[in-house]
Amino acid sequence: MPVLLGYWKVRGLAQPIRYILEYAGIEYEEKLYEQGPAPDYSRDDWLKEKHDFGLTFPNLPYLFDGDVKLTETNVIIRYLSSKANLLGTNDDERIRADLANEIAKDIRTMIGYNAYNPKWEELKPELLKYADEMFKSLSEFLSENKWFAGQNLTYADFVMFELFDQFLKVDPGLLDKYKNLQEFKNRFDAIPAIAAYRKTDKFTSFPIYNKRAPLSTSYMAPLCLSFHFLEYFGSPGDPTK
Repeated sequence: MPVLLGYWKVRGLAQPIRYILEYAGIEYEEKLYEQGPAPDYSRDDWLKEKHDFGLTFPNLPYLFDGDVKLTETNVIIRYLSSKANLLGTNDDERIRADLANEIAKDIRTMIGYNAYNPKWEELKPELLKYADEMFKSLSEFLSENKWFAGQNLTYADFVMFELFDQFLKVDPGLLDKYKNLQEFKNRFDAIPAIAAYRKTDKFTSFPIYNKRAPLSTSYMAPLCLSFHFLEYFGSPGDPTK
């Protein structure tokens, strides 16, 4: 019986989950929810059945694997990673993988939160400086290792690859100074299962975020990131899930 992954019809938070499923060769199906058109951007496609699955914390993404029903991105990632031997082979690898994953979340959250600010143009230089500082630290953390936990692939690499892939759409030069991060990204992209998946119709480069992101404006990439913050945390009076 295939695993069922439920999420919006975008890359968003679910993309590392898809990569893990593909890498592990786990048969899966997707239930893709679509936001309505402007100006309301209705979420009824999801909200109308949000409470129909018996989930303790109904949310997107969700994953159903037989009797196992999960929500929350990192819970799903770790659950699948335990099946695919991607949690790390020893304590040191597990610690490094967990740390890299949390740092990735911090970067995504910080940039997304600030990018949602109407004063984005004023904030952008400092935000890109922050991103560069974090990528410098990630470069030092990765060092000469093949993967972020060390010499063995872990779930953190799936998360980091997607982070880099999305951020390069904001500024294609963000990794130019960090040869080892570029090599990491290229190495991950060359994993046979990942490379094959990214050439299929199942993979899409866009949309990364939901329709509410004003993709037709000059702020395309920054405001796409801002909606990622809303996907992650929601906003008062304007729930996204």
